[in-house]
Amino acid sequence: MAINFIETGASESVRQESKTFIAGGVIAANTVVMYDLSQSDSDRVLYVVAGTAGGAGLVAGIALEAAAAGDRVRVAVKGYVEDAVTDTFVTSGMYLCCNASAQCTAYAGTEAYGPFALALEIDTAAAADVFIF
Repeated sequence: MAINFIETGASESVRQESKTFIAGGVIAANTVVMYDLSQSDSDRVLYVVAGTAGGAGLVAGIALEAAAAGDRVRVAVKGYVEDAVTDTFVTSGMYLCCNASAQCTAYAGTEAYGPFALALEIDTAAAADVFIF
């Protein structure tokens, strides 16, 4: 697990927590990934796949790098992510969920699962900085 810190004098503040998973399929950098429920037993939380709409709220985080099936992939599971892929309808302060293309999209409140992140800015060229909670 990698944790990035900002020096703030006598104390430190966490910006991002990331973990390494195994890609259960092709994953693009900066896209939403979900736990791979096609696996069995504890492998369901070891493998991740590209996110889909209606993913039962099992978002693992945002992939920090591209990966092919079977590769190790670093995933931000908490905190700040720069240039997360969006669907171009994201504005600052929006709660975010995942759409069918593994993009961050506005949470409308009618989804069967809750949001996983907050947009920190208006998206530009289908990317925005987000905070995963």
